[in-house]
Formats: sequence, C-alpha cells, structure tokens
Amino acid sequence: MAFPSTNRDTLLRTEKIFFRLSEAGNFVVSDGTAFVGFLDEDGWVWIILPGLAKFVWKTGKFVRNFAAGALAPAIASTEWRRRHLLILGYHGVSIEDEHIWDGSLYMSPKLFRERLRVLQRAGCAVLPLGDAVRRLNEGTLPARAVVLAFDDGYYDFAAVVAPILAEFGYPATNFVSSYYAEFNRPIFDIMLRYLLWKGANKTLDLSGVLETPVKLDNKGQGEARLRIKTFAFERGLSGWDKDKLLGRLADALGIDYEQLCRKRLLHSMNAEEVHRMHAAGHSIQLHTHRHRVSRKRELFEREIQDNRRWLGQINGGAPLVHMSFPGDAWEPVQREWLTELGIETATTCRPGLAEKGGDQLRLPRFMDHEHVPEQVFRAWVSGSMAFFPQAKYLPGEGQILEDTIKMKSEVAL
Repeated sequence: MAFPSTNRDTLLRTEKIFFRLSEAGNFVVSDGTAFVGFLDEDGWVWIILPGLAKFVWKTGKFVRNFAAGALAPAIASTEWRRRHLLILGYHGVSIEDEHIWDGSLYMSPKLFRERLRVLQRAGCAVLPLGDAVRRLNEGTLPARAVVLAFDDGYYDFAAVVAPILAEFGYPATNFVSSYYAEFNRPIFDIMLRYLLWKGANKTLDLSGVLETPVKLDNKGQGEARLRIKTFAFERGLSGWDKDKLLGRLADALGIDYEQLCRKRLLHSMNAEEVHRMHAAGHSIQLHTHRHRVSRKRELFEREIQDNRRWLGQINGGAPLVHMSFPGDAWEPVQREWLTELGIETATTCRPGLAEKGGDQLRLPRFMDHEHVPEQVFRAWVSGSMAFFPQAKYLPGEGQILEDTIKMKSEVAL
C-alpha cells in the first residue's frame, strides 16, 4: 500500500540519484537503497513496494542499456545523429589512486585512453565547444560530432589528460574555476573526503574539531566529513585556515600531507599550466571564481567577472563566452543574467544531445566516469541512448554561495 513519504524538496536535498522512467508519469526510482515511488502533482513521493527498489532499479537499467546498445549501430550514421552534438563531460583523470577513491569524479588513465580509442574507431569528429556550437547552429556539423568538456581545471588535466589527448590529436574544452588555481593548494572539500578515505578504519581523534573520536568506517567517514565541514563553516575559515585544518587531519591519520601537495593531488592548474593548455590548443572557459553560483544577481555576476578577469590575464585575449555550471547548480541562474554578461553557452550535467534551436544556456552533457560500462558509452557516442530515459543528475552539495559560506571570509585567501 502506498503512503506519502516526504516532500520532494527535502528528497532532492538528501537523495543522490533519481531515475525518471517516464516524464509523463513522474515515476521515480532511487539508486536501489531507499525507495520506489510515485511523485504526485503536489510534490509528494508515495512509497510503493520499497523491498523491490533494488530489483526495479537494476532491471530498468539493464533493459535500457541493452536496448540502446542494440540500436547504436543503426543510429550512428543517420542524418539525425549528424544534426546533434554530443558533449562528453569529465572531471579528473587519476595521477595515483583517485579513481579508486571516487570513480564518479576520477577515471583511470587506462580507461580514458580506451574512451578516446572508441571515439577514434567510430569516426567521431572531436571539436572545441565554440566551433561545435557554431556549426550546430549553421547545420554544418560533421558526422558524429563530439566535444570533450572538463570541469574545474584540475592539475591532472595538464599532467595526465593533455598528453593522452595529444596522442589522438583531440582538443578539449576546460572550464576552469580560478580561486584554487590562484591559491594553489589542495581543494578543501575533495581533499577532506580523500584524506578520510585514506584513513579508512582508523580512529580519528581531532580535538577542538571533533567532540569525540570517530571510527572511520563508511558511516564514520561521512560523519567526520560533515562535522569538519561544519566546523570550518561556522568559524568562517579562510582558504589558508582550511588548508591548515587539512594538514592537522592528515597528521592525525599518519598521512604525509605535504607529500600529497608536492604531487599536486587534488589541486587546480596554476596560471602557467592554464596558459600552457591554452597554447596547446585547448579552449579555456568559465566555471565561476569560487566554484559557486548565487541566487543574488550581483553575487553571481561577481563570480563570473572575477573568473573572467583571472582567466583573461592568461589566455591572450581569447573570448571567454562559454561556461559550465559548477556542480550542475543551474536553477538559481536566470538566463538574462548570462546574456547580459556576454555568455553564449552554459553547459549543464543533464544527459542528452544538443540540437539546433535548443536552449544554449542549458546545454545537455553526458558525464562519463569510471563506472560507466563501455556499452553505455558507445550508445551515447552513437546517439541511441538519447532515446531512453536517464537518471536525474542532482546538483552537488554546497554549490550555492549564500547557503554554504560566510560572505566576509570567502573573498580572502
């Protein structure tokens, strides 16, 4: 028997994955750990047979992936595919073990090279984003056009990704968030998670930050991360103060933090590296300065202006007119804000293929990662996967400026 569970707004803040089987029916399935439900017109989720959630979720994905894979050869060479643009999204490619830590954020170099071989064998035309969108609008896209779009501007793009791209002669577009590129220390949120993972099953005693020691099993890692982030938030710690906190955490876990820093794990590219990537033919574009958007127009404009100012000193005056929403937090951003800032395209993480006449300030993109099966990747390259329902990509936590920081602290390094 169905019963109301929770308001949709609360659900979207707490659940990581939704799978919308039917836009018309609004039937949603979680990742198999929480619920199967029906979303009604008032925004309430009704729980239906929760014990079958995992079965329904896995069966639905299997049927979808099988059908898309079967259609792929027929769709790849069609005129329909030539008139659509696939934007493939990535974050990082591992320097060491990052893909083992978080395969949704990092991919192994071996797998990334295999992905490019798939594109090469399929006869894909890999284009910079600006050229691809222009040709999409003109109706002159080559067959199986693809854009490789990297978010955040991680150091591994220069160290690992660019050499692999050079093997194939492929350009990429990199959306660079400039705060940590300027700061040039590990990115706090992801280094925090990485250190806790490296300390798995140890007992963390961090006096003055944690009230009591925490055993770092899976549950304990999540608890410790939340408590440490809350500590940093409530005290309005600056970038340097948060970096010192990471150093304390590493020491408590017996990890050599400065060695990780020397390897540049979980760092952004610095100015010289960004310039070198631009000179190598990769398009450097906007991703906000502090990896945040805002509900307030003046704060969002400041994010873009600060980002554009920093990148503009590096890229030799190349136009900065394309952006990617950090953490896919596009909903607070009004289209007129973007157009008045001279932004021509804004890329999301909503899966799909771009088409002529589509909303170029909400461009779709398929986010590839370590756990995507090759069959699914090939189906996206062919275009066949676009005919099937996809999981809803929810915004990452902490991407809206005024929800996550103390304004007076964030501008200071």
